[in-house]
Amino acid sequence: TIGFVVPAVSDIGSATLYPSYLSHDVVIDPSVAAGSLNEGYSQIFETFDNSTGVIGQRLLKSYGGQISVMVWDVAGTGKSDFYKWLYSRRGKLKQFWLPSWNNDIDLSLDISSPDTTVTVNGNGFINMPVPFYIMIDSVAKTFHQVVDVTVGGSGTEVFLLSAVAGVDVSVASVTRISMLSMMRFNSDKIEINHYVKRVRVSIPVIECPVI
Repeated sequence: TIGFVVPAVSDIGSATLYPSYLSHDVVIDPSVAAGSLNEGYSQIFETFDNSTGVIGQRLLKSYGGQISVMVWDVAGTGKSDFYKWLYSRRGKLKQFWLPSWNNDIDLSLDISSPDTTVTVNGNGFINMPVPFYIMIDSVAKTFHQVVDVTVGGSGTEVFLLSAVAGVDVSVASVTRISMLSMMRFNSDKIEINHYVKRVRVSIPVIECPVI
């Protein structure tokens, strides 16, 4: 007979590195440009070919999704924390929020903590399907669901939030307001390149519906 001794292993993926919004982590570390950008949109369909007739195709999803490769440079103690977060994904199906890190929206008026509306410079947001999600990067990073958009005065548009803003935000304090997308890993392979004082982590990701 052969006996095996299995030592207890701590769950390194139990720690939380990022803030949570609607029960999903928000990755608040911006990715870096490590080379040529390669982003796009995809829509999944299946093909049926019985080798005797017309080849048929059927959409498996009624929506398209953003696809890209995210790259993070991590140094110092942040390496251990980032490894723990990667481990906590436990595959490629666990979802997380990813900001665009663009200044997608320009705030027009200051926001008070009890406000349920946000006034922004008009840019066709009224034509966007709702709900959609935004990150306000100011003194603190806050995350919000926009449930309706109406036309305001003087070329502005008004976002109706699903809840109160929760913090005071002045126009001058805003670094950016970015769109938030729900993402997941799009590969079972994660590329980690080790350098002298840092690591570079490359992960294909794909947009998915908010659940």
